[in-house]
Amino acid sequence: MIESPDGPAAQAGAQRRRDPLGRAIQVLVHMVDSGKDAYGVRDLGARLGLSASTAHRLLTELEQLGMVDRTPRGSYRVGLEFLRVARTASAQFPLQHKANDVLSELTQASGETSFLGVYSS
Repeated sequence: MIESPDGPAAQAGAQRRRDPLGRAIQVLVHMVDSGKDAYGVRDLGARLGLSASTAHRLLTELEQLGMVDRTPRGSYRVGLEFLRVARTASAQFPLQHKANDVLSELTQASGETSFLGVYSS
């Protein structure tokens, strides 16, 4: 079966090409969530379904912003500017305050009490 040029896969591909900001954020989220210290360009691209050239371009742009740093071995890791922004955001917008609206909606919808639990190691 041949898909038309305007089919879902073509639209998804076009959207992916037009969303460099979304892909850059996806790179950062993956780097944070994975728990790995550093990534090579090909490894990161493969994990996110990006070509090595696209991964390299995104990492270069993130590096210019300080969101990622290059290690002495040439791989990439989360940068100091990203850590500064993350700490500032979590200090200005504590999780407990951000969760209040969601918990209130959940309580109202369910008629039950709702709590926020955060695991801290």
